[in-house]
Amino acid sequence: MFCPPLRRVAAFLLLTLIALAGLACALVPPLVQDAARARLAELPAALAGHGVALEPPEVESVNFSLLSRELALGNVRLAGKLVKGDGQGSRGSFLATAEDISARLTIRAVLLATPLGRFLLPEGRPGAELIPVAESLNARELTASTAEPALAMTLSATDAAAHDVAVDGALLRGLLTGERLPTGPDVIDWLYAFAAADFRLTGIALTLDAPATGESLSASCAEARMRGLSRRHLAEQEARDIRCALPDGQAISIASLGEEAIALPEKALLRPLAEELARPEVSEARLQAALKTALSGPEPLVGRAVLTGLVMPIADAPAGSALKLERATLAWRGVTPLDQELSLEGLSLPTAALTQEAGIVLAGLPTLSLNAGLAVRGTGAGAAAPEHYSGNLAARGLCSLAYAFTLDPQGYAAELAMLRGTYSGASLEYTDDGLLPRLAAGFMPSPEAAMMALKVGLARFCSVPTPENAALRDALETFVERPGTLSLKARKPFNLLEAIVTVGEGNAGALMDASAVAGPFTLGEAMREIEGRGR
Repeated sequence: MFCPPLRRVAAFLLLTLIALAGLACALVPPLVQDAARARLAELPAALAGHGVALEPPEVESVNFSLLSRELALGNVRLAGKLVKGDGQGSRGSFLATAEDISARLTIRAVLLATPLGRFLLPEGRPGAELIPVAESLNARELTASTAEPALAMTLSATDAAAHDVAVDGALLRGLLTGERLPTGPDVIDWLYAFAAADFRLTGIALTLDAPATGESLSASCAEARMRGLSRRHLAEQEARDIRCALPDGQAISIASLGEEAIALPEKALLRPLAEELARPEVSEARLQAALKTALSGPEPLVGRAVLTGLVMPIADAPAGSALKLERATLAWRGVTPLDQELSLEGLSLPTAALTQEAGIVLAGLPTLSLNAGLAVRGTGAGAAAPEHYSGNLAARGLCSLAYAFTLDPQGYAAELAMLRGTYSGASLEYTDDGLLPRLAAGFMPSPEAAMMALKVGLARFCSVPTPENAALRDALETFVERPGTLSLKARKPFNLLEAIVTVGEGNAGALMDASAVAGPFTLGEAMREIEGRGR
């Protein structure tokens, strides 16, 4: 048992703690509530000069519970005007609302609302330190809308939730204390000012209306999830059940779209784009240059992206015609040297639409269905180093092919490199599984006519009397007579423009070597079989 003096000391300490707790419960909530109202009132000044002039926010209620550390805002409304890039005049209106916003604040965030707050925040430029401010954040019925003469936009979400939210300490200091930073902050600083362990939005809807033309576009997303946000980096994100209604009435749907290892451009690379978009009149040339700068960083924008369940109706095609894609996967492993790989699974298209749009007839095949894989990998450290391309394609009931080549841009920009660069190590292996006889059956009246037309047409490319052209012609004729496998290999490096001229002169054998493995059926037999199935 405690002795009487110790009991009195313990009782005194307990009563002191109770008194302090009661005093905190009485004083801290009003401090936090007043700080929340003050920060909301200062928001228009903080965002001034960023293309929007805001009115003081309207908040129906602000409540804070010290025991739960929960700050709740009821019926928040933020309105303003969209300001022209030169700061002179309005170009439209802005409105954002939230039915309620609640946050379970960290102890440090609670203390920031007290006189001790300025001693708990770092000084310096944005980007130095992230301050945890909320263990959880929830919001309901969010909307944001803008209205301009040429375009009106409305964006809404039913619910939003986030955990372990942090804010840039330097920006938070400026917002809470009113101290001016040496430079800025600008909209890019605020864009990259946040971190969160995870973030979730549900019931997302977007509407774009063009009053002058009467056109409208709408999109929706059932749910979007993000994980591992830290300034411009995001570990992963996924959106589910995406639907888009185009102005022409066509509807596009995507089951899911996910990305991993996302790295947005660095601030210095992104600012020219933001500055151009803020101008009263956007220049296409400047915009392209700014986009090129934004995408010139050392990191891939996304390490991996996966799209599933794409359905896209085809305009002006027979009713019910749609392009479908079961799955597409992009892996982007490096920028310099470039390392990208794309795979497509279950890409399908009704051949009736292909016939109507391009005049291509695939007799006896109702649906074009294929899988494909494409890859490009740089071979050197420089941006202008040669790149190795490879790929494969398999179309059910038609063909399969595999190709590879190395392209040296020879100093030309990407727009001209494909034409003026040097190709080396080029190879192509094609195996026919019905494409040649289907095309022939769709265009030619008989197997004999098809055989003659193909042989004469191909012979024009290797008509110069050389052993190389003779060998090439023999391989092509073997393939035409009994479609099987045709292999082509470049004899030497070549330039595409020069290759076009050489082939046009009938000297294709100087560029490539060929070999053929005859298939099990002659062209005529395959054509008659296809015609029989069509009946």
